[in-house]
Amino acid sequence: MTEIPKRNYLVWGIILLVVVCITLYSKINNSQQPESPSKGYQQSEQPSEDNKALKAILAEPKVKDGVITDAGVLYASVLDDGTRRDGYAEYLCLVLKDYKTSVTRVKVVKYN
Repeated sequence: MTEIPKRNYLVWGIILLVVVCITLYSKINNSQQPESPSKGYQQSEQPSEDNKALKAILAEPKVKDGVITDAGVLYASVLDDGTRRDGYAEYLCLVLKDYKTSVTRVKVVKYN
């Protein structure tokens, strides 16, 4: 019977250690990610309020497009008619206040 050199044990030991470390690392990262809504996560009422407010803002004749980001910023794009957009942003803030949204900032940008 031939004897396996100790060096082979060392190589296989290092390979096994690397595989175990990678497996543990991936399990730790997966456990820290939030579950998706389809896995039983109860969504709060805030997104529906945000959606209602966004629909109301998109119904405005001056607004051509809009989005509410995860960071709580409303981007509303309007046609450039030469007027200042900061007053319109204040108006949009009043609309958002009626819906009690999670939006903390409003940015009115020029539509193409």
